[in-house]
Amino acid sequence: MLYNSLYIDIRRITFAHKFVLNRTNICNYPESRKNYGFVYCIDGQADYVFSSGERCTVSRGQVIFLAPTAAYSIKTKKDFLHYTVNFELHKKSSELSFLDGEFCHLDTDNSEIYRHIFKNLIMHWQNKNSCFEMRAFACLYEIIAHFGSEICEQKYNANTHKRMLPAKEYIDKNFLSQFDLNVLANLTNMSTTNFRREWTKLYGISPMQYRDEMRLNYAKEYLLSGYYTVGEVSSKCGFSDVNYFIRFFKKHTGISPRKFTKL
Repeated sequence: MLYNSLYIDIRRITFAHKFVLNRTNICNYPESRKNYGFVYCIDGQADYVFSSGERCTVSRGQVIFLAPTAAYSIKTKKDFLHYTVNFELHKKSSELSFLDGEFCHLDTDNSEIYRHIFKNLIMHWQNKNSCFEMRAFACLYEIIAHFGSEICEQKYNANTHKRMLPAKEYIDKNFLSQFDLNVLANLTNMSTTNFRREWTKLYGISPMQYRDEMRLNYAKEYLLSGYYTVGEVSSKCGFSDVNYFIRFFKKHTGISPRKFTKL
């Protein structure tokens, strides 16, 4: 689920710098900021307090994207060392579809990638070497592409998780029983094929593998308790055939249930 930035047309970068904001600095946009802006936190922490009442805390390694209409003030908790780039888009440019409201906040696993790109953008912009604007634009497009992809992926995961929740809750409550994918798919109003594909993409394993993992975890707990025989554990975990349970357990752990109890 990648963000498509092919129709984003940057008009100009208004400024780009590395800056430390502390308690002696004042940074307020009581009306609006007028331009789009990216901020990458190198170190420290700051609270963005928006006129809408929303708040956002930006910490080390995080990125915030701000709309031209955003009105806010910044309060620092620690010296806020950050990269900032402000820019305008041509009117013919498509909207940045990942922006839903005044800002987007990203706590990313790719912090060092962003740090590297921001650093290069600032360097090109300040050094004013040959073709510096083109180089800075290239960095900014790269930031937009990375940021848009991550935000869209997060939104996709959140929406998919919400849609999958009835099926997940059903498995959590009925993992000892026999059921098929049609039951789960109907709970999400999806076809069986689409449900299996979207579930696996979200959780990394199939619905039945998820159910089997729950059965396996309970089986391990029962076996380690020392209170139940292998046959009793098999029954308590939804297996009607103890031999099948033994094969199932060995397939997933590499050892038999009896050997497991002696570890």
